[in-house]
Amino acid sequence: MIVRFNEIFASLCFAVLTGMATNAHAEAAIGTAYEVKLPTTFAKTVVPPGKIAKAGKIVMCTELGDPPAGFLAEDGSTPKGFNVDIMSAIGPVMGVKTEVINYPFADIFAALDSGKCDAVMSSSSKSPTRVARYNFVTYMTMRLGLMVPKGNPLNLKTFDDLAGHRGAVLVSSTTERLLKAASTKAVSEGKSPIEIQSYPQNTTVFHQLQLGRVDAFVGDAMTIGYWEHLSNGRFQVGGLPVEPLTIGIVMRKDDPQIEDAVRKAYISLFDSGYVQQSSKKWGMDGFITLCRDGKPCS
Repeated sequence: MIVRFNEIFASLCFAVLTGMATNAHAEAAIGTAYEVKLPTTFAKTVVPPGKIAKAGKIVMCTELGDPPAGFLAEDGSTPKGFNVDIMSAIGPVMGVKTEVINYPFADIFAALDSGKCDAVMSSSSKSPTRVARYNFVTYMTMRLGLMVPKGNPLNLKTFDDLAGHRGAVLVSSTTERLLKAASTKAVSEGKSPIEIQSYPQNTTVFHQLQLGRVDAFVGDAMTIGYWEHLSNGRFQVGGLPVEPLTIGIVMRKDDPQIEDAVRKAYISLFDSGYVQQSSKKWGMDGFITLCRDGKPCS
């Protein structure tokens, strides 16, 4: 009974500390399509592929449970975030609309493979397995790490430090794969395994840390920085031990025309300063490095 009360009390504190009501990060339904109204207009600088021009839109899949990359606004129906800003502008640069469709990260590549979307922009890293299957348009790099309670009482700075402790992570992510590898390594060295708790959205991952159900939130620097800021000092970065991963917009290899158009559209947005402005708006400075073809992430 006492444990249950503590969890309820902690949950109420979370809403107060972050200034979020229950619907502030509303959960988007799987497969729901959105058209985001942009506050500015964009000149058409890229000729769209034939099928995109015919449809009058480019369809892009993302996960709308991963702030500040993509999530729903307080109204429960308006997508927002850095990835949303970029996706929503890519279509207009081609002279068409952008339709954003929500899928959990674990399902997002299946949606791309089955033709439910033309491209994926969901903070996807260029792992060897993905590069073998998909085309990428690189747009940033970022480290992976841990967020822990203020003061870091367990001294958790690396994935190896989590041996014998509890870590929450996004399911099917590169972070989850690396965390499982660290747990296997720990066992091989005679240490206790990591208790890995995987969840479909980073909002849920953070909630487990907030409730004290895990010892660390394990994820990318951009997401960790966002939640650290909203926690009002309750949580901090434990460490960012994983070297920067390259992140890209993902497309099927059988659609080279779409890759070419998306690449040109992104470069246009980057060169106009729009990408940098969005990054700054979402508090990503210092947590990620932006890039494009000809301007490497370094």
